[in-house]
Amino acid sequence: MADGAPPPRGPEPSPGPISAPGVRIARRPGPRLRRIAFWPDRFARAAAALCAELRVAMPAPGRLVSAPGARLQLARLAPTTLWLFDGPDGDAAPFVAPEDGALSEIGPGLATLRLDGPRAADLLARAVPLDLRPAAFPADAIAAAGWRHAQVALRRAPDGFDLLVPLSFADDLEEVLRRHARQFA
Repeated sequence: MADGAPPPRGPEPSPGPISAPGVRIARRPGPRLRRIAFWPDRFARAAAALCAELRVAMPAPGRLVSAPGARLQLARLAPTTLWLFDGPDGDAAPFVAPEDGALSEIGPGLATLRLDGPRAADLLARAVPLDLRPAAFPADAIAAAGWRHAQVALRRAPDGFDLLVPLSFADDLEEVLRRHARQFA
């Protein structure tokens, strides 16, 4: 730089997976993810057309549904917003007409913090204000939660949890989870 200051640094790399008795934390790149925000008066018709195009059922609020035989999942996090999780090939290319809503690629701006193990829900309960008991938040559930003025999404897989975190907050949340995980050691 002209003034002799060092160039700005990006986020620090993750120190790698952590394992404590009962919980494991690993950081991965964000998923291939698109947010589809429909205009409220167009949601029912346009979302139904999108689901038919993708051959997937309309997800209930707070749920993920998977397309048969594909690595594609559709989630409903807000009343008129769907999230499309695409496989690594990213071959789903839905069209959303401008008069129906907007489609945005949001995956590159996210990191995924994967938590698994029998104490994963106990650890997450220290970071997000959600009822994570299996009866309240079963497999294929998804919810938005706040983390220090940022929105994070939490989805439950059969074998753990994925926290989708904006890159600018991922280091902070990961460090807090790592600190809390020490109590399970």
